[in-house]
Amino acid sequence: MITIVGRWDTEQLPNEYEYNLWRQIKAAFAAQPSDVQFCFTPISEDPALSGSSWQQYDTMDSCLANVTGKKVFIESGGSNTVSEIPKDQDVVLIFGNTPLDNLSHITEDDLHVTINQPNTGSFIYGPNAASVIISNWYGQP
Repeated sequence: MITIVGRWDTEQLPNEYEYNLWRQIKAAFAAQPSDVQFCFTPISEDPALSGSSWQQYDTMDSCLANVTGKKVFIESGGSNTVSEIPKDQDVVLIFGNTPLDNLSHITEDDLHVTINQPNTGSFIYGPNAASVIISNWYGQP
């Protein structure tokens, strides 16, 4: 199982739009509804999310305390590659927001992964990065 943990982008994307991007990833990669789960922070009151099964918490600490699996932080500057994400166990993919300091939550048991990209002056939005990582996790090179 894959659990995706993230922070709502409250500055650039309306929650409804971001929700639909993440929901599409689940539709593309989850053979069973329980294969991909979500946990986001902060709690959104957006009506588009009403009735969704997504977990939402006030803080990243609360989100991380309520998920299970190998924690993998997807942030620039990581010392691990996508291919090092374990495929034989449940994983928690934590997509972040470097300015809000997701890196402060990493422990020595967690992975800090960077997607190798030719243009290092740019960054990849969470839903785009998730597509790269999940397709690799399912065995696509």
